[in-house]
Amino acid sequence: MSTPAALQDRLLALAHEATRGGSVFILDLNVRPGNKRMVVEVVADTDAGIGVDELARLSRELGFLFDTHEAIPAAYSLNVTSPGATSPLQPRQYARNVGRLLEVTPQAAAEGESVRSVTGVLKSATADGFTIELPDGTERSFGFNDISRARVKLPW
Repeated sequence: MSTPAALQDRLLALAHEATRGGSVFILDLNVRPGNKRMVVEVVADTDAGIGVDELARLSRELGFLFDTHEAIPAAYSLNVTSPGATSPLQPRQYARNVGRLLEVTPQAAAEGESVRSVTGVLKSATADGFTIELPDGTERSFGFNDISRARVKLPW
């Protein structure tokens, strides 16, 4: 029997295979024990935002693929969902969030150093990073490797 990490890696590889060449991409895949069956949770998105029909199609496709490859050694439940409104952003998601308020947490510069999150409006995004406008009107740029996380900050 494979380890949980090996199982998760196998399922993630199959999920990426299923979405290769399409508009849907996988953000996360987790395997965890449930009450009577294993739970496989898949978070997916598209560059324009994923809809219910796309999630349902992906769920059917992944279930078929997992079953065909006999990838999961026990009974399981498959949950395919979109990222939550305040989920940390992945680099591919920044472009569609230009104009929205972000909370950005930089990486710590040195061990033990405290890090303050900054909030600003996302002005632009590239393949390497992004720029936000701070409340005082100044702009601050970040490389994706320079932050620990960034998420959309909801107005309430």
